[in-house]
Order: sequence, then structure tokens, then C-alpha cells
Amino acid sequence: MFYLVIFGFILLFSVCNMFSYRKSEVYLSNVLFYGLIFSLVIIGGFRFETGGDWPGYKLMYDGLDKNRGTIEPLFQLIINISKLFGSYQWIFFFCEIIRFVTMAVFLEKNQAFDIRYKCLFILLYYAMYFFYYDLVIIRQSTAAAIFVFGILKQRNISFREYCIYVGLATCVHFSSLFLIFMYYPLVKMKEKHIGFVTFLFVVFYFAGFDFLPALLGTLLKILPSNFLFQKLYAYTQIAALATDRKITGQSLVYLLTFFVVLFDRIILKKKGNKLFYNGMCLFIFFYFGFPSLSTISTRLSTYFSIFVIFVLIEIIKIYKKTIIVPVVIVALCFCFNKGIFFEAPTHVAYNPYQFYWTHEIFGTHSDGAARLEKTNNASVKVQGE
Repeated sequence: MFYLVIFGFILLFSVCNMFSYRKSEVYLSNVLFYGLIFSLVIIGGFRFETGGDWPGYKLMYDGLDKNRGTIEPLFQLIINISKLFGSYQWIFFFCEIIRFVTMAVFLEKNQAFDIRYKCLFILLYYAMYFFYYDLVIIRQSTAAAIFVFGILKQRNISFREYCIYVGLATCVHFSSLFLIFMYYPLVKMKEKHIGFVTFLFVVFYFAGFDFLPALLGTLLKILPSNFLFQKLYAYTQIAALATDRKITGQSLVYLLTFFVVLFDRIILKKKGNKLFYNGMCLFIFFYFGFPSLSTISTRLSTYFSIFVIFVLIEIIKIYKKTIIVPVVIVALCFCFNKGIFFEAPTHVAYNPYQFYWTHEIFGTHSDGAARLEKTNNASVKVQGE
């Protein structure tokens, strides 16, 4: 119940923050906000053998991950600093510091964002990244925070400035380099155009049309044999990454958010932040555009998931005095949890929370390694069958 208790505290602070008007209340909300930031840095930074990613980071820390190749320079710096502290555990702490400090500075200083909703932003971010992403993508979500909060610093960002933030994000996670090609659809493309293209791909998804395999199949027939195309095509057909995208609770939340904002912006022609809208459309595009590559499409869409949170807050801000707000919050509570509220060990990422310092100081037992071995053995057995 640890995660549910934390969710309840953040929910309470979010409601208090949303309806604060007097200066004293705003000051109190600032205390709550930075208290939440500090708490989540500690919770995420010192989780011990919790989450699906800790074994990989331990291998990288020990230099035993032979298949990884070159490590990104900024992340290598984080690893080197962690070695000075004597444990791979500090990798998580420093990544959380970068993520949440960057987020706090943006939410506090940016005039385009109403500070009364900053605790609500933390609530939705916690639900999405701690629950939906299973505490697995800490390195990529750190890169995403640098990229998103960087380009949102000013209203009209040039391509040169955009590339600077893409470069910084790439130094944390190499996959960020693809964001260079997203400058036009994210910054310059008209809302009705990107909305139409995204809507088309959603229709393709429900019609059972998988765009990427069809494209790769066509290219393989037209172009000479190419290793990259062959490998990508294999991923869409036979590899472990070729798991189908299925409609789930969070998928319905995404779709409902998209259609509500599409109606507001295109039909009713309401004004709003263009980057928020375009970023949300790119998230939907990558999330539903390649259903046979759910792992890869999730990784790509991660860079734009923060925009979904901004758009949700815009909706909540408009309708906060109606029944819509509690419905949205409750829906997110159940859609993002995937069992983690009740610590259901259906996946290694659902480990009950364990605190690093408790283990380090008092020598408490950790069952993270045993859970990992059990999960891996079950996975091998299923594949064998």
C-alpha cells in the first residue's frame, strides 16, 4: 500500500493547491510543492532493487554490459560520480535530481503555466512515470525532461536552440537524436494538419492496419537488401519486441484526451498552447502508429508524454468546478496503477518498495534478486511453451 499512500498525499496537496487564491495559501502551496519534489527524489532515488531496470544499471555500473557499447557522455559522468559514492544506487538518485529539479524550475518560473496546478502536474507525472512506466525508463525520462522543459522555456524557439536541447538529451540517451526530425511537426506544423494526420493513424490502428511493417515490406521489395530494414522487419514479425499494442485503461484516457482537445481546437477553435497540443498529437501518433512494435513505440512516445499531462491540466483547469475533474483523477488512478498500488508481483517492476538506506544501515533482507530470477525463469518457460 506504500504507493497508494503516496498517491493520496499528492492528491490532497494537489486539490489544496488548485483552489488556493490568497498569498498565504500560495506560500503554503509552495512549501507543499517543494516538499513533494524532495520526497519523490528520495523515493525514486533510493528505491532498492525495486523496478524493472535496476539490474541493467548495475551491469552498466560494473562495466559488465558487453552488448551496450558506448555509453552516453552525460550518463557516463553520472556513473563516474556514483562510483565516487561507492554504489550504483546513486545513479537513480542523480537522475531523479536532474528530472525533478528541471521540472520544478520550469513549473515555478514559466509564465505560461498556472502555478496553482504544479502539484497536480506532480500527481499526474507520478502516476504516469512511477506506475505506467514501471520505474523502468529513468534514463530516457531524464532525457525527456531535459528536452521538454528546455524547449518550453520560451514561446518561440528557433531550430538552433531546439537542437541544443536535443543534443543535451542525446548525451543522456542516444535515442533522443530522432527528436531533431520532430522540430517541424512539434513547433511549426499547423494544429489542424497534425491533428488530422494523428486522427488518421488512430483510424488505421482500429482498422487493424499496421503502418511500419507495411512500409518496411514495401521498402524491402523496392530497395536492395539492407541489414537495417531486415532487422526492423524482423522486429515487427518474430522478435520479442513484436508484441501487439492492446487497448487498456490508459489507452482510453489518451484517446479521450486527444478527441476532447481535437474538438476544442479544431471544431470550437479555442486557443491554447500550440506546443502542448502538437506534442500530445505526436504522443498519440507514436503510441498508436506502430501496434506491432509496442515496446519501441512506447519508447518513442515517452518523449512526448509530458505534453499529455499539460493538456490534461488544461482540460481540468477549464472544468475544475464540475464532476469532470474528480472523474479524470480517479480514472488516472485506476488506469495507470497496473496493480502496483497493491504491490502485485506480476512483473519484476512491481516489487514492493524497498528503501536503500534501510538495507544499508540495518542490513534488512532484499528479495529483489530472487524476484528477478523467478520472473526470468517464468518468462523462459512461457517462451518454451
